[in-house]
Amino acid sequence: MLIEGNRITKVGRKGQISYPAGTRVIKADGKFIVPGLIDSKSNYASNFGEAYLIWGVTSGVWSSGGGDAGTAERDAINHGIIAGPRLFVSVGSIAGPGPDGKKPEIAIPGRSNYISRSPEDTRRLAKLFLEAGADILYPADGDGPPELFQPLVEEAHKAGKSAVMRTIGPGTGGKDAALMGSDVLVHTGNLGNVLAKDPEKWKNYNFLPPDPYSDMDEAKITDLVKILLDHHVALEPDLMATGRGFSKSWARVQQENASFFSDPALLAYYPAVQIKGVLENTKSPEDVSHTRPNRREIGRLS
Repeated sequence: MLIEGNRITKVGRKGQISYPAGTRVIKADGKFIVPGLIDSKSNYASNFGEAYLIWGVTSGVWSSGGGDAGTAERDAINHGIIAGPRLFVSVGSIAGPGPDGKKPEIAIPGRSNYISRSPEDTRRLAKLFLEAGADILYPADGDGPPELFQPLVEEAHKAGKSAVMRTIGPGTGGKDAALMGSDVLVHTGNLGNVLAKDPEKWKNYNFLPPDPYSDMDEAKITDLVKILLDHHVALEPDLMATGRGFSKSWARVQQENASFFSDPALLAYYPAVQIKGVLENTKSPEDVSHTRPNRREIGRLS
């Protein structure tokens, strides 16, 4: 395998690849060479860069974007100034006003959403983020009607970018986002809501999956899959967030995470607040604040 710059330019059997004099040769006998991992739903932080690379993560989709700091970090990595994965950023996320229309405007990039109260608002914010260097456009939660988010998809595609949609309702769900041309549905778009035997029961459910999937009507799957295929929509499952606690070995996972942060070298990367977040993500289903009884039941069945 010949690598020039940051691209693989030749692949062949051992001894059959020619390379220029002076090329650095790395002996990999008895080892595997694998592609870099992609964190397709990264809640990135500046201290992650080198750690990502050490663990084989070479690309990350930073959905909440990080604002100007996020684009600066992406560009610094791309120019070799700092070590880190190739980042794709949104600059900021666009949210609807909520069911009562009163969601407050906080607008802290990477932490809180910009609120859109009309399609015109959405289009203005989408253009603003693209001008600021966004690689993707990203709405948060779907807490507004589909027509509120349609301009985001349109502006992304006009600019040759992707619409990576976090639309878990209650105003706009994954099926709505797929029909409007979304490229990626984060958290699977909560598609379990429309696959449920009793959709009315789940119409206002806006937590993460997989709760609605426990009520799934398998007869509805084929039609939904056809919509996803026809519209070229990719699903991002975010297993760490949606499947926590379901593994039979979860107690071991929890113990490994707890002991993980006893390593002094690792503590150089992780401040206390992020350690707390990692441990929060490995709680058992019954300890997660928004858990439902059926979530606990899925955990027992897994």
